[in-house]
Amino acid sequence: MLIFKNAVLKPVMEELQEKGGNLLFVKDTGIYLMAEKGAYRDGRKVNIAYAEDFDPRLPENEDWYENAGLEVGYDDFGESFGQDCWGTFIRQVIDLGYDVFIEVTENKIRAGYIKP
Repeated sequence: MLIFKNAVLKPVMEELQEKGGNLLFVKDTGIYLMAEKGAYRDGRKVNIAYAEDFDPRLPENEDWYENAGLEVGYDDFGESFGQDCWGTFIRQVIDLGYDVFIEVTENKIRAGYIKP
C-alpha cells in the first residue's frame, strides 16, 4: 500500500482545488501524485507528492526502484483520476490533515484516506 503524507499532498490538492483538471498517479522516477494543471518552474512541476519511501531524491530511498516494482510493477505508467475521485479527498486532506493511501492490484486501484 502506498501512503501519501498530508504535508506533501496538501499543496497538490490545493492546486487541484484552484485550477481543476485531473490528479495524475505516476510511476516513473518514483511514485507520485501531481495536479495535471499544476504550476511549473524551470520546466518541472512545482508540487509533486511522492509516496512515502518512493521519492528517489532521498538517500534513504535508494531501493525505491526495486520496491516500486514489487508494489506496482516495473513498467512506467500514468493514471488520470478525475474530480469524481480526487474531489472526495479535498476536505479530508486540506481541512482535516488526513493522509491518503493508494493500493494497486492486478485488477484495480483503490484509494482512501487515513485519519491523523
